[in-house]
Amino acid sequence: MTFAITLPIHRPNSFYNALDSFWDDIVAPAPRRRKVEEVSPIYNVTEAKNGYDISIAAPGVKKEDFKINVEGDVLEVSYETKNDTPKALALSSFSKTWGLPESADVENITGKYEQGLLILNVPVADSAKVSREIIVE
Repeated sequence: MTFAITLPIHRPNSFYNALDSFWDDIVAPAPRRRKVEEVSPIYNVTEAKNGYDISIAAPGVKKEDFKINVEGDVLEVSYETKNDTPKALALSSFSKTWGLPESADVENITGKYEQGLLILNVPVADSAKVSREIIVE
């Protein structure tokens, strides 16, 4: 009697992640190697009465860790934090750029960080916000 073993073509990720964890625990039990998934803060861009508000949720980040730069018509927000407690070493970083409209007043961009939420206000010149109805002839 002959037995044939067939393997499924589709392999679920959770099984292989569990298998990887099993082998990681055997091969490198101390210190344990952990896979770190990339985490990106949630951000939102909304229209405000004087321009645009950019909100970035970054709990646990100190306001001193943020670097906010404007170069030409590009706004860049980034941060890097380190957690070097005796039991763990962790590094977290984030960088995001936005293209600014030509009418943005880059000299008057303001930022506020409270309770884990960074809010940047990008003012826009009033002439750029003029709206009118166009009649098609």
